[in-house]
Amino acid sequence: MATKMKSSDRLDKNSIDIENNKTYLQKFENVDIAKALKAIANQKIIHYPIDIDFDIEAILEYVNGNDAEKKMLLWHVSEYGTHSLAERNSFIWNTGEFNCWVNHTQPDMLGYVIEIKGNEDGKIFGNVYELDHKAHIEHVRETALPAQTVTIHYANKDDKTISIQDYDEKRNYFMSENGWVTDIRFTPENESELDVILAHESNQRKQTPVGNFKEHIESLIDARINKEAERICSRINTLSEPNSPDKALFMVRLSDEFTSLASSKDQSRLFDILPYEDKAFSQIKGKKGIFVMLENKEVMKPSIKKKILDAEKEVNKHQKKISEKSKKTDREEL
Repeated sequence: MATKMKSSDRLDKNSIDIENNKTYLQKFENVDIAKALKAIANQKIIHYPIDIDFDIEAILEYVNGNDAEKKMLLWHVSEYGTHSLAERNSFIWNTGEFNCWVNHTQPDMLGYVIEIKGNEDGKIFGNVYELDHKAHIEHVRETALPAQTVTIHYANKDDKTISIQDYDEKRNYFMSENGWVTDIRFTPENESELDVILAHESNQRKQTPVGNFKEHIESLIDARINKEAERICSRINTLSEPNSPDKALFMVRLSDEFTSLASSKDQSRLFDILPYEDKAFSQIKGKKGIFVMLENKEVMKPSIKKKILDAEKEVNKHQKKISEKSKKTDREEL
């Protein structure tokens, strides 16, 4: 028969797990948060781009408020939009924040922690921490504590604290029929355990190496271009004969996912790293999109990824030299 774990035992277990947690990759300090998040979103969001505007509106409210818990957020972004979630509630089982964070796992989704520091001249400044998103999801799933009570804050009546069981069974009543809800706070059985978890997260962030945000955005662009190059090469390898309208050329259409985000510079970089001699980008009358056109199909070997990466390194060589020479400033310009 299973026995209930004591709070002290769980606290010791969580302490060990969190000490070994290495889910933070790099941090970008003292940045314009709205500008930084938009720069990241511009490399990922294809559907529901308005999500980032909602995030910025919420962050504007949080920076002027007195609730410190709303100034530390988890944020993820994919081609389908974004979510910004209070870190505290994300470490409590079955909260909206927890369920959203651990259950949204689209391919190529990126995860970050946002630390809101202050507001200067209408701009929100703070720190942005890049996460190993999949590792962090598992970390939250394994570390989160079960909720015991829920405190509901109403606009025109007294706050109400109920058990998690009552909240789950009568959520509609408490959330819509009992008054205008302004905030919800979940509390675990032993809040000191949650304090330890959040303190360790803070300590992990302090030890996270400082990165360069401009280089981070460049790496996202590189990844997107390389992914498209690999897709095109893989598709070309499947063609057994020319497939252009006049049956003279091999062709593959650039993906909508790539062209919807790509600048003209991105398209040029893609063209440069495609490992074919006789190639062209072209539009075809009566067909949507941009096509890669080849006079001769070159069967690519498994080393295609290395060839693409080598070509990309050459294209970016000059840019990286300039970046290495740039001087570090107190506040990183985006």
